[in-house]
Amino acid sequence: MAIEKTIDVSVAKRFKRVFDALQKDGKVKNRSQFADKLKTVPPNITGIFENAKPAPKEAPKPAAKGKTKVKVKTITPRYPTVRMIFYLAKTYNVNANWLITGKGDMFIN
Repeated sequence: MAIEKTIDVSVAKRFKRVFDALQKDGKVKNRSQFADKLKTVPPNITGIFENAKPAPKEAPKPAAKGKTKVKVKTITPRYPTVRMIFYLAKTYNVNANWLITGKGDMFIN
């Protein structure tokens, strides 16, 4: 299972790299537009991007006794679905093989 998790995180990182490249080239304005093109919702894109970030070095410490706990908004980690990968490849000429395996070029000419 650890191997599968590593693969999923790698795919999430490459997914984020695609978004950054598309945004730099002016092909995508924001996460909402990107989500729309991939036939999904912005929170799914945010979840994938959060999953692409490095894990925190240490867990947050519990609140001291008698102290008020701070409510932290959590984002459920998500990974690109087959449907998202399909629309990413179809809409932006992204190399699905590269996205999944890391081999080859990011874009197909």
